[in-house]
Amino acid sequence: AIRAPLDTPTAATEVADTLFDELGGAGTPGSVNLLFVFGSFHHRSAFDDGVDIIRKALAPKALIGVTAEAVLGNDRELDGIAGLSAIALQFPAGVTVHPWHSTPDDPLPLSDPAALRQRLGINEQPTTNHAPTSTTLFTFGDPFSTPITKLLPALNSLSTKDHRIVLTGGMASGASQPGLNVLVLNDKIVHAGVIGVTVSTGNDMTIDFLVSQGCRPIGKPMIVTKCHQNVVLELGGRKAMEVLQELAQGLNESEKRLLSRGLLMGSVVNEYREHFGRRDFLVPNIMSFD
Repeated sequence: AIRAPLDTPTAATEVADTLFDELGGAGTPGSVNLLFVFGSFHHRSAFDDGVDIIRKALAPKALIGVTAEAVLGNDRELDGIAGLSAIALQFPAGVTVHPWHSTPDDPLPLSDPAALRQRLGINEQPTTNHAPTSTTLFTFGDPFSTPITKLLPALNSLSTKDHRIVLTGGMASGASQPGLNVLVLNDKIVHAGVIGVTVSTGNDMTIDFLVSQGCRPIGKPMIVTKCHQNVVLELGGRKAMEVLQELAQGLNESEKRLLSRGLLMGSVVNEYREHFGRRDFLVPNIMSFD
């Protein structure tokens, strides 16, 4: 569920009501195993109050809340404007959720694998039919106080051949200076460090991840020399279709397989920059070819 009102209690109430209805009345308290709440920086000052409204409505077993630059929900993206979104997850029986946190005053024991496993709630799980089991760590950190170069290797090192540790999550992006991000773990509120939940699925469930718009540029930048409204007719003084065909023929087999799954177009935002990199392009779909 996602809502755009600037007033945090109003946005949180609307999100809570929507999820409550979609879950069929949410069932008994605790029927929601894990609840994620993301709020734009506009909601930072009252974010913990908004999270509390949603928590009381759904009574999840575990909750994570993070402030962000932009939030997503359903088919909407609220970037640079007020937004509050939440995801409620219900797991089958046998799946366990273990909340954990790390702050500068109470850091994770990164140099002690056994103590780290215990702190994160990672237990060795018996394999069935020699199939490896997996545990997923949903991890969210404050970028100004998280030793990410030490944290990631320590967490990744916990994986074994029979028990795979999958790490996902991200960094809070709702502030431009230390102490202003808001991280909520159940009823605990912190402004520094890392929060997370360990989801142990055993053989009862598989968690998969998809990355939106995982693309990279091919070829060299080209200038649109002729167009009509949203139709590109020429690139660099040549027919656009000829340029694309020539570009495709010069790709290796791996790149050709990727190209067969779809082609996007990167349109530079400011053509007067000397060098282009991430955040310099708008990346829309190509609707059709003539």
